[in-house]
Amino acid sequence: IARIFLGLFFTLSGVFKLLDTKEYEKLLKTLQEAHIPMYEFYAHLIPWLELVCGVLIIVGFLTTLASLILFVILVIALVTEGLSSLSPFKGMQALHLEQLDEI
Repeated sequence: IARIFLGLFFTLSGVFKLLDTKEYEKLLKTLQEAHIPMYEFYAHLIPWLELVCGVLIIVGFLTTLASLILFVILVIALVTEGLSSLSPFKGMQALHLEQLDEI
């Protein structure tokens, strides 16, 4: 049952990002502010990965691979959201500045 709910969560997340312009724009803005390279490409890729991997988890096919892909997406999302909330810096730029301070 947990597998079905988890798969449904990611499937719906992908669907909303594909169909709702506001959700897509939010994803695009987050990736851009986090200074993710090729952010436009990833803004198109992530919703499809969430959708496909969510469905794979629901039906129980390639669950390990699908879970690994979604885990990577989740970790990156948590890191970029966490870094973008740092003040006064935004996104990955804050991480780079912290590394420069250590030198």
